[in-house]
Amino acid sequence: METNEFDLALALLSLLDPVSPSDFVEKYFDREPFFLEGRPDKFDFLFQDKDFWSLVDNLSADQLGPKQLRATKNRLSFRSIRPDEVRPMVDQGGTICVTDIHRVHAGLWKFAEAIKHQLSYTGIVGFNCYCSGKESGLDVHFDQRAATTLQISGEKTWKYSNQPGVSYPRQNVIILKNKKPHYFTTGDSGVEEWERAKTPSDAEFREVTLKPGDLLFFPAGTWHAALSSEHSLALNLYFEHTECSTFVERVVREKFLPDEEWRKEFPMQLAQHHSPAKISSEVLQHMESRLKEGATFLKMLSTTPDSLNHIWNQMISDNIRSFIDPKQIHGPKPIITKELEPENRLIVAYRGRHRYSCRKNRWGQFLVSLYFGPKVINFPEEYYSFLARLSKVKSFRAGDCTMWGGDKMEYDWDDMKNILAILIKNYFLQFEKLS
Repeated sequence: METNEFDLALALLSLLDPVSPSDFVEKYFDREPFFLEGRPDKFDFLFQDKDFWSLVDNLSADQLGPKQLRATKNRLSFRSIRPDEVRPMVDQGGTICVTDIHRVHAGLWKFAEAIKHQLSYTGIVGFNCYCSGKESGLDVHFDQRAATTLQISGEKTWKYSNQPGVSYPRQNVIILKNKKPHYFTTGDSGVEEWERAKTPSDAEFREVTLKPGDLLFFPAGTWHAALSSEHSLALNLYFEHTECSTFVERVVREKFLPDEEWRKEFPMQLAQHHSPAKISSEVLQHMESRLKEGATFLKMLSTTPDSLNHIWNQMISDNIRSFIDPKQIHGPKPIITKELEPENRLIVAYRGRHRYSCRKNRWGQFLVSLYFGPKVINFPEEYYSFLARLSKVKSFRAGDCTMWGGDKMEYDWDDMKNILAILIKNYFLQFEKLS
């Protein structure tokens, strides 16, 4: 079965079967490592050896982002390579990493986005791909993101710790040959005490050999190492979490952006030579006023959560690392060659997941918002029933939309025509046929 024929509503279930998604979320996700043995063809619908080599053989350097195709032979550090170097590197016992492979593979992008929506995950979800030659892999390290390895072909032996080296770390850490940790982002000098990682002992590790169809999940910060005895190909479905402080920042910014007092710079103060740096009373007064306003707003959110709901939906819908070629997501650029008529047939052209929600904006008006990718389109609240019906169809007759208002409401065609035109111009809808 090809990925584009697969029912994406079953994405999470297809990975975890026979374990239920609720058990995975409640018992394992971000809690402890999880190993699931699977049948050899379990992931064939998603990705196979032939897909990897077809992708590599047809990739050109200009299709790749910076450091998207990398390789290692020393199991410690990666270097960027060209597509034509992949086969020789694997033959020589190296490991290839295609970072964010979903950016160049439509099926993986759709699948990752489906997983993100099904988990209501506000962070980034994506795929990396690792192809290893004989006796190749990576030494002991941990990543700042949670990761799920899907073994596609071959075998790879993993060692992993039961407990994270650091819970929700802000950077990747690897154990060097001298047994000391190396911090990729800050270096040792910039590490704060809370994120200093203790070098794990051999006794802390468990070991498992993944075979085709097997799945292994690690929470962020879990120490692990991997080694293939022969060839190995695996997908890494990663979950890069969003810090709660980022969410609060977006909620506050959404609320106060119209207020010039929040947009302006702090009052300036001239530096005093030979004196300790100290905030002036004017700056403190400005800070105090903004903090009081912010505290009042945040306190009332528990009783009026519309701002929370809006930002939450935005963050779930927006997967920042999307395709290089937007046509793969949105289809071709919308072309309107004639006036939209009731008999025209339309299709949902956006190929990812979307969601909708009713909310109150900052001026107290009720709206219904459509979230897809990084876009948000707002409509009057009476179009809630229209969006509810639109989420269940793939194609439809334009004039039929006037009857989607429920039992007691019929939409005006002129109004509906404007709504449909907006959705076409924003790549969400497209004509089924253009004459």
